[in-house]
Amino acid sequence: ICPTYLFFYLLHFHASGQTRKLQKRTTGIRNLIFGDYKESRIPLPPLPEQRSIVHVLQTIQEAKFTRQREIALERERKAALMDYLFSHGTKDERRKQTEIGEIPENWEIVQLKEIANLRRENVKPKDNQNLNFVGLEHIDSGESTLKRWGDASAMKSAKNRFYPDDVLYGKLRSYLDKAVIAEMEGICSTDILVFTANSKIVPRFLVYLLHTEAFVNHAVATSTGISHPRTSWDSLGKFTFALPSLSEQRAIAAVFQAIDEKTAALEQEVEHLDELFRAMLDELMTGQRSAVPLIDTEMDV
Repeated sequence: ICPTYLFFYLLHFHASGQTRKLQKRTTGIRNLIFGDYKESRIPLPPLPEQRSIVHVLQTIQEAKFTRQREIALERERKAALMDYLFSHGTKDERRKQTEIGEIPENWEIVQLKEIANLRRENVKPKDNQNLNFVGLEHIDSGESTLKRWGDASAMKSAKNRFYPDDVLYGKLRSYLDKAVIAEMEGICSTDILVFTANSKIVPRFLVYLLHTEAFVNHAVATSTGISHPRTSWDSLGKFTFALPSLSEQRAIAAVFQAIDEKTAALEQEVEHLDELFRAMLDELMTGQRSAVPLIDTEMDV
């Protein structure tokens, strides 16, 4: 038997639920009855077919690992650019010395409260059941767009209202770096602050600003509470940073948005490859499909 074929078969054996009948529960913990497990029967195709099955499954896995490496590289590139673009911009401008260090000559020093406001619209979910609900659990750390949300009809306590182009910022455990731009209207947890950008700042530039290391450090430093540390608008509003022109803000935001879109596309490919792997694992291990024709046609993943 090919060892890697055995590995993949046992993976399928578990994924298909066949190990459940080989488990016993003691004090709430499932334990495998190893003696029975060793007696399990394994379908054994000829060695050439085993190797073909292994080749197909490894090809899918390698494609997935390649995408994951690309995602890691994109995230590293974004982190490096976050540090550079928010202090240098996209142009080779002359620089000036300021209270926060050197910045491009045409940029100005401002505080967050000068370019954004806190939306203070508190609503009852029962009066807004047709809207989507966003909780902290729906915001992924370091991400700038929402990928999922909940249903407002299931909520009971008062919530904050938000609208398209508002920025939602998680004030609880600010080291988790949760900030997204809203592309819809809805209601959100009161542990989420709703920022509105004024005419001096582009909303998408604002959300990327909230992900900079300088802002995250400021938020963490101004948080209070031990088990549930929270920051506040009063503290965040005092964050001081360099603000470029609106056109430069759009240019900087466009760089990060392009990286985010590429990363999202790669993540979608990883999901599809996971689905393909599970389907092929089941079909190949149950004999529904032969691996040889797939190799002969040079399966494209």
